[in-house]
Amino acid sequence: AAGLPPGSNIRGMISFGAYLFAGTNGDGIYQSSDRGNTWAKTDINNSLLAQQIVFTFCIKGNSLFAGASNGIYKSTDGGATFLRMVNGFPPDRNVTTFSLTVSSGNLIAAVAVSLSPSSTLNAIFYSSDDGSNWNQANLPVNATFVSSVASAGSSIAYAGVHGQSSSVTGLYKSTDACVTWCSETVSLTVEIKRLAAM
Repeated sequence: AAGLPPGSNIRGMISFGAYLFAGTNGDGIYQSSDRGNTWAKTDINNSLLAQQIVFTFCIKGNSLFAGASNGIYKSTDGGATFLRMVNGFPPDRNVTTFSLTVSSGNLIAAVAVSLSPSSTLNAIFYSSDDGSNWNQANLPVNATFVSSVASAGSSIAYAGVHGQSSSVTGLYKSTDACVTWCSETVSLTVEIKRLAAM
């Protein structure tokens, strides 16, 4: 498609307002107003976002959220500009955001936080104030990777969690808008790469 970088690897897409948005593998976010025929890079002067991998998007109210290799971004102007929202995560650490969803008013993120060169916090964080502040959810397992989170908007949400062994790797469920989680791996013990809730 015209306007996208040659050979670009699209990691995530969403329709928001009159635009399609595409997250690229290292070139930020592109938007299209003609159903994907032509594309233009959004927020081109945003030095934090311009060269990032953008894995995921979600919509909450009138805001568009993007999960990137260096944090969570929020746009309140239809996707023209984005602001990085990482208050509540460990300070001065990289926050890679693989998946975003909304559950009963909470914004939910599956993340990997680089604590040191040899230590990473793989976790679920939630925000009850549209991304302004983030809190770590209570997972009953020491996760080695959280691949995805999904909710149809109710207080019930699901997560794909990788643990230290196959017995704790699989599906996890929350019934309180992602604050606390319980294992559902008895019914589904597999490595989950993506989830969708309808």
